[in-house]
Amino acid sequence: MTTLSRPQKFTLESLYLPIPASLGEDGPPAHGVKLGLTGRAGSSNLVGTLQLDPNACTLNSFGDREMCTKIAIRSTSVTATLMPVPDPKGLHRSYYMLQGEHLAPLTALIVDPQHQRHYLKCNDTIVALFPDDGA
Repeated sequence: MTTLSRPQKFTLESLYLPIPASLGEDGPPAHGVKLGLTGRAGSSNLVGTLQLDPNACTLNSFGDREMCTKIAIRSTSVTATLMPVPDPKGLHRSYYMLQGEHLAPLTALIVDPQHQRHYLKCNDTIVALFPDDGA
């Protein structure tokens, strides 16, 4: 009898981006990005939600967001598909093609095997993502 692994969920988020990133085909660029994905361990397909926060904020001396504009955060369902792209640096990173409505083509999630470096890549834009600390 085979035991199915439970779906695992992980959430990644960016720090505040003083220079906003354009990851969508339309809408304002994002000062913050949050990506939540769910899938079974070792799965080549993950599903989840990408949130793009266009709000400009002031920062305190620790870099925490203080006063922010009040623009609606855009949320879109996404699918992340593991692609057979060899890592040119030999770091064993995984390349997931990210697809979703209004998401720019060629958007990818790069996953570090040690879970220390994750980032979204969209054309020449790179957004570093970190595990969501719930704050």
